[in-house]
Amino acid sequence: MKRILILILILVSGCCQQQVEIKQIDKVVLVLDTKQIEPTPILTDFDTYKTYAEHYELYNSKQLDLTPDIKTKELVDLAAQLKGNSVEQTIFYTKEFADSIDYKFYYYPRGVMLTLDTMEGDCTDKTQLAVVLLKLNGIYAKPVHGYLNETIMHDWVEVLYPDPDIKAVSWQPLDNNSSLIKVGDGVW
Repeated sequence: MKRILILILILVSGCCQQQVEIKQIDKVVLVLDTKQIEPTPILTDFDTYKTYAEHYELYNSKQLDLTPDIKTKELVDLAAQLKGNSVEQTIFYTKEFADSIDYKFYYYPRGVMLTLDTMEGDCTDKTQLAVVLLKLNGIYAKPVHGYLNETIMHDWVEVLYPDPDIKAVSWQPLDNNSSLIKVGDGVW
């Protein structure tokens, strides 16, 4: 079932309307404040990002994996719609899309396709879907399992974030609960 949600992010500041960008994708219309679209002054093109990732692999002696757990035409098409002009924009669009999924707790993961079809899921479902979409766009992402406040189990996405300094390329959390204490990386 396809339904359209409207996600509005800071459209009005005081009494003056700000310039916005509307990004239409199959399941969501993202209405984005143009100041929010470019989260950093430095935007990374995808070729440069690939070079950073290769250097990260050499520097850390780790092989990164871009293979998504599932790949369907619907997911490939959605990922293409979420792809921005930079790595940062694509991460932003994907995060906003995952955040637009209605939260509904389930005791077991529902799977990427059921989450996408119903636009419902818990943190595990949203995380799995976001990781697949990011990987389909060539961005290294992984699910992280851990705890919020050391008591509540929680999943979130981490992305390999680009930086010209190879020592600064690192995994960064992508989560609305980032203000809470998190202990993780596969602890449960």
